[in-house]
Formats: sequence, structure tokens, C-alpha cells
Amino acid sequence: MMEAQIANRLRFFFPDVQVRGYYPSYAKKMLARKGYDVGWQEGDDSILQQGHG
Repeated sequence: MMEAQIANRLRFFFPDVQVRGYYPSYAKKMLARKGYDVGWQEGDDSILQQGHG
């Protein structure tokens, strides 16, 4: 069950961001665990919110 949930999170990562207008908490944690630096800048959150839907 857990493996399926992890696979679905990876599969739906980009659609989740596009539809919701923000990065889900699981995505932020996953990126941090892998050592990725997204390079967030001031205003990025509002740009995502404006662009969804």
C-alpha cells in the first residue's frame, strides 16, 4: 500500500502543483531529502496561485 502511495505521489507531482497552485508538503519534503535547492524567490508562491485553474 505504501509503495503505491509513493508511486502516485511521484506520478502526480506536477499535476498537483498545476491544479492546486502550490507545492504539496510531501513534494517539499521529498525535494529537501534529495538535496535539491529549488531556489524559491519572493513572490513565487503568488505566481503559482495566480497561474492555477
